[in-house]
Amino acid sequence: MDKNTVNQAGIVFQKLRKQRHLSTKKLAKGILSVSSVNKFETGKTKLSFFKLGSLLKRMDISLDDYYEQIESETLSDSYNHFLNKIEPIYQGNDLLTLKAIAKEETSKNNEEFINLIKTASLISFIKKIDSNYLVEDMIVKK
Repeated sequence: MDKNTVNQAGIVFQKLRKQRHLSTKKLAKGILSVSSVNKFETGKTKLSFFKLGSLLKRMDISLDDYYEQIESETLSDSYNHFLNKIEPIYQGNDLLTLKAIAKEETSKNNEEFINLIKTASLISFIKKIDSNYLVEDMIVKK
């Protein structure tokens, strides 16, 4: 897991714990130290699969639901960061820079969902400025 995902895992965990009105002391009792829970929630440490599973079970949350929330929030953060970077370029009608970024994104050969969404957004922005822009067949296939 990269550092961003570790941080997001802690943030989501803390949010779920607070939604259930559980203190770290009550949640951690008999599983691990309060300090370890606090460090996990702040992204300073990882938890073993078994410790995390035990804590989630105590909160009545499945591992699948937990990981789904992490992925959802990580994608959202990544996309928002991307849009913040692209917005001033689009607002300035800087077609050359948008095309360069689109070319860079498509050359990554990465078919992860977030990268496909970024590419689709870039193409949409480009087409709003230049309706004659032709999308490469490779991009359409992805």
